[in-house]
Amino acid sequence: MTGPAINSACIVAGAVLGSLLARRVGSSFQKNIMLVFGCISTGLGIFMIGKAHAMPPIVCSLMAGTVLGELFRLEHIVVRLSHKVAGFFARRSARRAARKAARMTAQAGANATVAASGAVTGTVTGAADAGTPDAATPASPCAAPDAARPSVSIEAIQEQFAVFTVVFSASGLGFFGAMQEGLTGDFTMLLIKSLLDLPTAMFIAANIGAVIGVLCVPQFVIQMAVLLSAGFVSHWATPAVLADFSGCGGFIMLATGLRMCGIVQFPILSMLPALLLAMPVSALWVHLIG
Repeated sequence: MTGPAINSACIVAGAVLGSLLARRVGSSFQKNIMLVFGCISTGLGIFMIGKAHAMPPIVCSLMAGTVLGELFRLEHIVVRLSHKVAGFFARRSARRAARKAARMTAQAGANATVAASGAVTGTVTGAADAGTPDAATPASPCAAPDAARPSVSIEAIQEQFAVFTVVFSASGLGFFGAMQEGLTGDFTMLLIKSLLDLPTAMFIAANIGAVIGVLCVPQFVIQMAVLLSAGFVSHWATPAVLADFSGCGGFIMLATGLRMCGIVQFPILSMLPALLLAMPVSALWVHLIG
C-alpha cells in the first residue's frame, strides 16, 4: 500500500500549497494551466488508446459500462456529494469572511472614536482650524476594508470535482500502478503518478481552494481496492487483456481532457464502470476470437 499512500499524501500536499499560493496566481494563468492539463489528458488518452489490442471489447465495455453508470446515476450521485462538500466549505468561508468584516468594522469604529476625541481636544485648546480636517478624516482610512477575494461558485467546484475525481481516482495510470504493485510489489508507476498529481492539485487548489484535497479519500480507496484485487485477476491478466484495459482507460482520459477544455461535456463519471468490464470482456474476446 506504499504507492496509494504516497499518491494521497501528494494530493493533500498539493491542495494545501495551492490554497496558500492562490493570491499569487492570476485567474488567467490558472485558466491557461487548466487548458494545458486538458491537452495533456487528451494526449495521454490517445497514447493509451494506441496500445489497445482489439477495439471491439473496448467498445462493448464502454457502451455497457456507460449504460450501467447512467442507470445507477453515478454522475448525479457524485455531483450531489460534491455539492454538499462545496456547500460545507462555502459556509465555512462565509463565516470566516463575516468574522473578518466584523473585526474590521470594530477596528474602524475604534479608530474613528480616537480621532474624534483628538479633534474635540484640539477644539477645546483653541486649535479649531487644525481640528476640522482631523475630524473629517477618520472615516476614510478604514471605512472601506480590503475587498474580499472573489469566491468560487459551488457550480465551479462541482465541475472540478467531477473532472478531477477521474484524473486523481480513476486514471489509467493509477489503475495500472495499483495493479502492478499488487502483482509485483513495484510502486514505480504510482510514484510517477504522484509526481504528476502534486502540481495538478496545486493549480486546482489555487483555483477552487484546498477542498480538492478531499479527493485523496476516493483515490486511496479505489487504488487499494485494485491493489488488493490484483491477486484474483492475475491468472487471466495477459498482456492483451492489459492492453485493452489501457485502451478503455484511454478513452475515458480522452473524454476527461475534452471536458476539461470545455469542448464536450462527456458523462465521464458514468463511463467509469467500463473499467470494471474491460478486463473480463477482453479476456472473453481473446478466448473466443484470439
